[in-house]
Amino acid sequence: MVFYSDVFRLFDTVRAGDLSERKLRKVFQTHIPIPPDRLIHPGLGMVLPQCFVDLDVLYKVFPTAKEFETRLVKDYEAFIEIADQIGEEITFSVEEAKDIVKQELMMEGRILSDLSNDDRCALAVRLNKKYRLDAVTLSQSIFIPARIISQALKSKKYHE
Repeated sequence: MVFYSDVFRLFDTVRAGDLSERKLRKVFQTHIPIPPDRLIHPGLGMVLPQCFVDLDVLYKVFPTAKEFETRLVKDYEAFIEIADQIGEEITFSVEEAKDIVKQELMMEGRILSDLSNDDRCALAVRLNKKYRLDAVTLSQSIFIPARIISQALKSKKYHE
């Protein structure tokens, strides 16, 4: 018994340079030029994702499958480590900074509303060192004016 399947069509790829400009315009419905080295799926009219992933960077950051799986967790320290490995800068959003504050305080068994301003400044300095959070982001996540956090970051009191 022979089975017929269209599955192989899911993997049809063509280099954009192998198609005429007219065919590319028809497939993508645009006059914007598509780089000739891009692999496309002509039936779906899309550039394939592997054209956008630099595998050298992927293998540099995740040398083994096990490391890839273990780093899938939202681990902010790992984000910084990965950014350092590939030479990139990382900036966290205010929401991520709030999540970092919650995680740090949870490990200490404390909550933000119970902290004094002095404790909040000490926390801000710690988070600045550990996660490279700037004063404005820290200000919005621990609810202290940015100028006070900037002073705390420069103060010797908190750098002991």
